[in-house]
Amino acid sequence: MISAALEAAEERAMRVQERHDKLLNQICSYYVCHKELEQAIVGVRKAMDEEIEFAATLRKMQLWILATFPDHVDLAAALS
Repeated sequence: MISAALEAAEERAMRVQERHDKLLNQICSYYVCHKELEQAIVGVRKAMDEEIEFAATLRKMQLWILATFPDHVDLAAALS
């Protein structure tokens, strides 16, 4: 379940980043960017980068947990 949520978050972040890059290219090709618009775009990009970093950190944590989980643990007995 965690893995699926992480994959969805990573995919969503990548789609948002691709849309952002496309919009940025369109805006810059048609208009001279005003300082406020440029600052807003930079802010959005920073937020997206933070979201991607968060998803990557969660993925690393998941891999660490899986790597350090003992193979000999009987999950059925542990959960009952």
